[in-house]
Amino acid sequence: MGKWISVFMLVALMFSISVTAFSMETEIEALKAVDQTIGVHPSEWKDVVEIYAGSFALLGLRADGTVLSYFVPYGNAENYKDYYRLFCQEVSEWTDVQNLGIGYGLKKDGTALSVDVNLNNWKNISKIVHGTGWLAGLHEDGTVIVTEKGAISQDPYGRNYTWEDEWLDVSDWEDIIDIFPYYGWSFCNGLIGLKNNGTILFEHPSHYNRNDTFFCEYIYNWHDIVSVCPTLDDIYGLRKDGTVVAPPYLTYDFINSELEAWDDWYTPNTGIPSEWTNVKALYQRSQDDIFAVHNNGSVSAFMHTFCWFGFDYTIIQEWQNIEKLVCVPYGPIIGITNDGSVVYAGGYESGFIPEFLSDWKNIVDIGVGDYYIAGLTKDGTVNICFLENI
Repeated sequence: MGKWISVFMLVALMFSISVTAFSMETEIEALKAVDQTIGVHPSEWKDVVEIYAGSFALLGLRADGTVLSYFVPYGNAENYKDYYRLFCQEVSEWTDVQNLGIGYGLKKDGTALSVDVNLNNWKNISKIVHGTGWLAGLHEDGTVIVTEKGAISQDPYGRNYTWEDEWLDVSDWEDIIDIFPYYGWSFCNGLIGLKNNGTILFEHPSHYNRNDTFFCEYIYNWHDIVSVCPTLDDIYGLRKDGTVVAPPYLTYDFINSELEAWDDWYTPNTGIPSEWTNVKALYQRSQDDIFAVHNNGSVSAFMHTFCWFGFDYTIIQEWQNIEKLVCVPYGPIIGITNDGSVVYAGGYESGFIPEFLSDWKNIVDIGVGDYYIAGLTKDGTVNICFLENI
């Protein structure tokens, strides 16, 4: 009798082990299947020439025109996993791409791609930008096209867009050489056009400020503009001589007479933007913060002091040989030097400081999402650090 009990217990144990093994294998396979839907881990990427960072997705454009994608599963990303799973799957099938954005792409033949809207009729496009619920494309002939009202009905978070009765009207724009989204308090709803003569055009879905005398004076009288940097409230222009056109009210008289607590709000350590010279690029961060990289690799800043999380301005004043900046909204200011090393100032509001950036080498570009920082190296590989607790 005892013999049969022992045999029975042995069989039961083997069955239990078999079931457990099957369960573990099933779980592992399930995890693999999920991992495949969110893309190849960026640490395994190769031959990447550009990276594009979204809140929860990182895209990499390869030299052969194919696209790599990865869903970053941190924070509240789980709530949007279904959207990003489809998103990553679709963009990974794109080919012959020369330029990317989160949700759209531009092919080498000038045709456009999108995961949200049909752009089959977009031809001969040289640039695409996105706003709140719309895409705008710049044609090679200098005209501009915008998606129809309501063509993009929801954002990646499943929230419905709502529209005014009017829409972006750029049908009469011509001789445009570049386009820029204007953020403003109504989110990314305006469109700026730079003409080949260095002047500016502006359009907003509700025609906000289009006929406002002050606003027209602000930008419509500009000339010799080569680039535009919009902030939350204002628009700055970079002239071909390296000087900056700033909002006309940003003068020292205004600072002294209108803002009693100026030192608590702004840090004009390098002068107001209209005094800057030899500027090669402008960058925007949070609110109306504006930064400039000069031809000699130094950096100037004009910003709210309450956004300086964890440092004082003197850190940036010491920077040299800066090629480009990455300005994280309400986060650190990151500089890429001409030798590929990385410098940074400040951190996140939570107190997290990205000290790991000091170890990165041979960096040519950096992309920042809600819970990650990625760096593209000269050899086409990607560094990535996930920020789980910021």
